[in-house]
Amino acid sequence: MTLRISILGAGSWGIALANYAADLGHQVGLWEFDPAVATTLDRERRREAMLPGVLIHRDIRITSELAEAVQGVDL
Repeated sequence: MTLRISILGAGSWGIALANYAADLGHQVGLWEFDPAVATTLDRERRREAMLPGVLIHRDIRITSELAEAVQGVDL
């Protein structure tokens, strides 16, 4: 069963959880409160300062809009 999951917080733990859920085949959104950081994460697909060498799964939606992040999710 595929779930729609939103992870609130794009720090090291949030990125790790989002990647894990995406690897399991779930639809994942990742919320970052800072719009500039969210844009950078979406473009670069990594956060080197927190998780060196770890890429953010290509299918994860990244947003700084909280309402968008939680709309229609299962978890």
